[in-house]
Amino acid sequence: MSNLPSFLTALQAGGAMIYPLLGLAVLATVIILEKSFVYAWRTRLPATLVDLIETYGFAWEDVEAQLAAFGARSYFRAFLAVILANRTNPAWWVESRAADEASQIEKGLGRWLWILETIVTAAPLLGLLGTITGMVRSFKLFGEGSLVDPSGVTGGVVPTGPGSTLCVR
Repeated sequence: MSNLPSFLTALQAGGAMIYPLLGLAVLATVIILEKSFVYAWRTRLPATLVDLIETYGFAWEDVEAQLAAFGARSYFRAFLAVILANRTNPAWWVESRAADEASQIEKGLGRWLWILETIVTAAPLLGLLGTITGMVRSFKLFGEGSLVDPSGVTGGVVPTGPGSTLCVR
């Protein structure tokens, strides 16, 4: 808790770019926690069911009984329920239905990952923008204090006016 004042000071010193980066970090953390929960609870396959299915001489009623113990939102329950419902149909039909269900499960598992991909792309660019903005501000401070000629330090990076973008000569 003693680090909180120094953390807040660092946030204030970080400039305007720190706030979007902080927001993206919180959003990424929420998505990662949600995905961890989904993978931990909805994709768990009990060893007893694996052992039963791998015997190859199992009774379908035993599989149905084990599936009944699964949570209603379990992905394996949904997948195996399709196989159980279509087991009397030809193998190609069962395979087609199982592939359709697997596609739906894949969509469910991939939900919100596009946001995480966008964050991974945008965060370094925001960090770079913050670095450049900070460098320009520090060079401006050097020039105002007559410490250094800012044009000698910044080279070809020159602001085009107040509140405007930078141009490179």
